[in-house]
Amino acid sequence: MKTLLTSLGLLASTTVFAQQAEQPPLQTLLRPGTHCGFFVAASAQYARLDGQDALAATGRIGVSFNRSFALGLGGTALTNGRIPNRWDDPIDTSSPDYLAAAYGGIYLEPMFPAGKAIHLTFPVLLGAGAATKERDLNGPYYRYQADEFLIVEPGVQLEVNLLKYVALGAGASYRMTTGLNLPDTSSKALNGMSAGVTLKLGLL
Repeated sequence: MKTLLTSLGLLASTTVFAQQAEQPPLQTLLRPGTHCGFFVAASAQYARLDGQDALAATGRIGVSFNRSFALGLGGTALTNGRIPNRWDDPIDTSSPDYLAAAYGGIYLEPMFPAGKAIHLTFPVLLGAGAATKERDLNGPYYRYQADEFLIVEPGVQLEVNLLKYVALGAGASYRMTTGLNLPDTSSKALNGMSAGVTLKLGLL
């Protein structure tokens, strides 16, 4: 009986050690030595919207890995009209319609060559937004109609690390959206180029 118990104990120990030896090592996304950075960025851009000149403003926040890839969130607002003085502007019912849009989503940004003072970045936005057709009247905008859309916006940017925590870039992107359904507006009114400058601050 004693011999049987000893044999069972040895067998159980052998099984446990064998299972531990067969288990593969734990894999992680970030390996030891991975450099992680954090940044905020703001951009001012000239754009074409519904065949007219437009202004766009973009804000982003993200993290970078080994100075070769960044992942973040961001949003853009753009319009081909002006923002009226809502109290002093006289009523002008002949004033043209303006198209305005806002969108946001996830940014993926490869960087090459990694860690160099002057380098290229290739930001891509995957997201969604909404557009409105508006008329410049006294007081708040009169909203005719709004519509939602999905957007993919790839771009390219030349970026310069001015300081350890400051980078300045200039580049262009192209908006590709699902079709719009707004009055007197092309379904592809939001599709088009944007070009501008970006200021990036953080642990680069």
